[in-house]
Amino acid sequence: MTIHENWPDIVTAIAAVIALVLSIFSIHYARASLSLSKEQDRRRLPRLTSGFLQGYYTVDTTSGARVYRIEISATNPSDSDNSLVRVELRLTYRLNDGTEMTARLSQMGGDRQLRLPMRIAAHEAIAGWCHFQVPSAIVTGNMIDQYVVELTDTHDQIASVTPLILSERPS
Repeated sequence: MTIHENWPDIVTAIAAVIALVLSIFSIHYARASLSLSKEQDRRRLPRLTSGFLQGYYTVDTTSGARVYRIEISATNPSDSDNSLVRVELRLTYRLNDGTEMTARLSQMGGDRQLRLPMRIAAHEAIAGWCHFQVPSAIVTGNMIDQYVVELTDTHDQIASVTPLILSERPS
């Protein structure tokens, strides 16, 4: 047998090798495309991150209530727009008998505060003040353990900010 007689077999073998190489490259590029697509989908998921900028409280001399003023930031690192719909102060405190209690307080209305709902565009950030009035029954004679400001978006996802120290300022 000569090469001239086996040329169909040789051409078929070469075509098979080329097809194998092309399919290996195709698998590699398909995996890379899938990975990129998953990353893009992950970046589209709504997400908020938050930060504490500053804060303090004042005491109402007539009622004994405290008004906490906390400046926070909220960032939308995702590729989709989002909105901030609720801001709450979660105050954990201890009664004299050692019982741990938690109070959830909504933001007070008023000027110079974050106006809700507030749109946060993709890859944008906002900052503003939140004011919370804590009744004197909670703060008088009780030990406050923790303050947590919770920011809730339109998808009911919560981003938390934990101010460590809030000092008193005169009214």
